[in-house]
Amino acid sequence: MNGNAWAGIMGIFEWVMRLAYVNVLWILFTIVGLFVFGFFPATAAMFAVIRKWIKGESEIPVFKTFWEYYRKEFFKINLIGLFILIIGVIIYVDFLFLATVDGWLATILTSLLIFGSVLFVIILFYIFPLFVHYQFTLFQYFKFAIFIGITKPITTIGIAICTIILYYALLIFPGMSLFYSGSLLAFAIMWLTHNVIQKIEAQGD
Repeated sequence: MNGNAWAGIMGIFEWVMRLAYVNVLWILFTIVGLFVFGFFPATAAMFAVIRKWIKGESEIPVFKTFWEYYRKEFFKINLIGLFILIIGVIIYVDFLFLATVDGWLATILTSLLIFGSVLFVIILFYIFPLFVHYQFTLFQYFKFAIFIGITKPITTIGIAICTIILYYALLIFPGMSLFYSGSLLAFAIMWLTHNVIQKIEAQGD
């Protein structure tokens, strides 16, 4: 085995260990926050660490970086999370209401609800990578997430495909959940979104 091949194998192994470590931190800090209050800051911290790796900052202290971001952004990201949960509940209730109507009203409401659900999924795809990249207002995060999701459909479709693949992979290999249930998808989303953001910022220069 030549040196390049060995270096490639070691590089893959390093990424495998990195993603497993940050995934364990994600789960632990979600639990520390009593799940409801821990999920959003832990997810944002995971994206923040992965973003630094993607930018080439491979030697960062992972635990320290994760903890500092988790603590610093705890309230702000939970506020965003609260709005996301409220929107999700509204969409869910609307689907329940939709089952009680028929005729032309049902057709109109179904179309509106599908459109709203698509926008909601787009927000879920992009909110965390945007949160760790920019200092925006709450409204700006949602607006820019929708903007990227609509204007960059290939990236959005790519994220959707990655989400579906990971979902079925975890069904087939449930033992992966402890080490890769969040970090693999976070890496895919962050990598795709980071490339899009760089292109958008380059166009703005």
